[in-house]
Amino acid sequence: MHHRYHGFTLVEVLIAMSIFAIIGLAANQLLRTSSFIHDQVEIRSNDYLALVKALTVLERDISQFVPRGIRDEYGDYQSALAINNGAFVLELTRTGWRNPVGFARSSLQRVAYSLADETLTRHFWLVLDRAEDSQAITQEILKGVIDFQVSIIDIDGDRQEFFEPQTDANSLPAGIELRINTEQYGELLSVYDLPEITQPLEQVPGETRDSEDARETTEPVVPEQPLAKQPMVIE
Repeated sequence: MHHRYHGFTLVEVLIAMSIFAIIGLAANQLLRTSSFIHDQVEIRSNDYLALVKALTVLERDISQFVPRGIRDEYGDYQSALAINNGAFVLELTRTGWRNPVGFARSSLQRVAYSLADETLTRHFWLVLDRAEDSQAITQEILKGVIDFQVSIIDIDGDRQEFFEPQTDANSLPAGIELRINTEQYGELLSVYDLPEITQPLEQVPGETRDSEDARETTEPVVPEQPLAKQPMVIE
């Protein structure tokens, strides 16, 4: 009696292995492509969130501008708003500095922006009128910045790249124009309106921090008014 054995031939095995190899390569390529796309989407999302955060910080600082000049670490007067002056592209005094811990400090804050090594950096100080040992705290808010330009817009709509320090609130510009050139998004243009100020805060170029007599001579003396009689309320 002859027994017949049933099985796969060598050719059939080679064909099956070839098919499984092709399917495996396709699955591996699909997995690599999906992983690459996921990484790129995450990178772009992080870059976009960083851009939105930087623009939000800039808008918050500019929209809360107040005309309060300061004294720098050398005792020299600095205007409440300075553009393209010294090491900083933009420097201003803002209000609304949150103080959740309750430190003994002002709600006003001096902030500045600079560009170095394609990184836009925000600087701020813990005090307004700085001493010789006052150090700025830096925050890198956006990377990949090729250029950062600031211009002021006057009431006539004209743009200027420099701003002369003044203490009169009427001489303040109507707005600020920012141009941020990034590697990924190209040139971005933002225009911000400065808040309307009726009069500047108490700070003049001739004022000194350590002289109380000078402050008394520069501030007008207001005569004391008698208190009005209040009606008595009986519960």
